[in-house]
Amino acid sequence: VNDVTKVRIVPNPYQVQGGEIGSGGYNYTGQPNKLQFVNLPAQAVIHIFTITGDLITRLDHTSGSGDESWDLMISDNNQFLVSGIYFAHIEDSTSGQKHIERFIVVR
Repeated sequence: VNDVTKVRIVPNPYQVQGGEIGSGGYNYTGQPNKLQFVNLPAQAVIHIFTITGDLITRLDHTSGSGDESWDLMISDNNQFLVSGIYFAHIEDSTSGQKHIERFIVVR
């Protein structure tokens, strides 16, 4: 996808008690702390921020595929995200196009 406005974050909201997909829930089976960014351009940079603007982490998407996993939702300080609202700033490395997506974590 060449349009970063089409990027989505799943599951959103992320809920620890949301159950696994195989049993009708929202979370990835066997991966209780995983978010997926879908419809990404081939090359992108994703910055994750708290609602107050603190940078949590940077993900470099270089695989050329349309999706990127954030497997443990761990900050650069090696801590799990707490409940709250977060923002993902996505920038297409080729075109420079930027987009912001919001996601919610419920622990």
